Amino acid sequence: MPESQKSRSLKKQQKKLINSILPLDKILRATVSTYYLTWGKQNYCCHKSNKSKRKHGHYSYLSAKEEGKMRMFLIPEELLKEVRKVVKYYDRLWETIKELCKINRQLLWKKKKK
Repeated sequence: MPESQKSRSLKKQQKKLINSILPLDKILRATVSTYYLTWGKQNYCCHKSNKSKRKHGHYSYLSAKEEGKMRMFLIPEELLKEVRKVVKYYDRLWETIKELCKINRQLLWKKKKK
């Protein structure tokens, strides 16, 4: 039986998504957060007022699960741009996988109808 136009379109989308997947050595499953901190002693200027913009920072941290526990790693300023990029690649990969799953389900259901 000839393949339907819909199936061909789905397979084309599927192939395009698969080809769009970045190399897996360019992804990192984590979150980047930026913090402004206060030091320990209450008489320091960073503690004086809630309105004070004199907190210390910005400090960027990478939060990632390691051996079942959430860990935070201080990101050196010179790596921040690259770290943000590889975290974004993971997010993009996850969205691609979800879209592929949707297409794969549609293709499976089309097989069942034959």
